[in-house]
Amino acid sequence: MFVHWTHFTKPYGINTCLSFAKDAMTRQGYKMIDDASDGDYVVIGSNDNVIAHAVCVPEGAGCWVGVSVYSTDSNAALVARNKIREQIERTVLID
Repeated sequence: MFVHWTHFTKPYGINTCLSFAKDAMTRQGYKMIDDASDGDYVVIGSNDNVIAHAVCVPEGAGCWVGVSVYSTDSNAALVARNKIREQIERTVLID
């Protein structure tokens, strides 16, 4: 089993960051295992090749976001991690 992970911050609250993570996984076609609707700070999704895990933690006026992706194929985990991170980082709220 291989894992690739990353972390970064977003200038938004916890619910917004969790929504960004869920949307990033949904756009990749992942089946949602945990969509954070139970009040925790975790979003988990999967497909036939990978399991993706995002955790969002309130930090000051924003959120710390960690993304980990697990797979028996290291490259699949790496590519999935990069796509999820990129989608979360590029997502912004428009007033």
